[in-house]
Amino acid sequence: MAAYTVEFVKSAWKEFERLPVKMRGKIAEALHLLAQNPYSELLKIKKMKGAANLYRIRLGDYRV
Repeated sequence: MAAYTVEFVKSAWKEFERLPVKMRGKIAEALHLLAQNPYSELLKIKKMKGAANLYRIRLGDYRV
């Protein structure tokens, strides 16, 4: 399977940089897994309510 690219908008990158180091590592790991296989059941991706094409990954108190 081909790898995908995960890109941040500028505001998301700033938020990411402000997170605790431990949480940044967990999020980076999840995004790496997402880039390798966006259909992975390990990520527990869910569709966001009220949005046509938006999905989320929940990591602790954070939604990615």
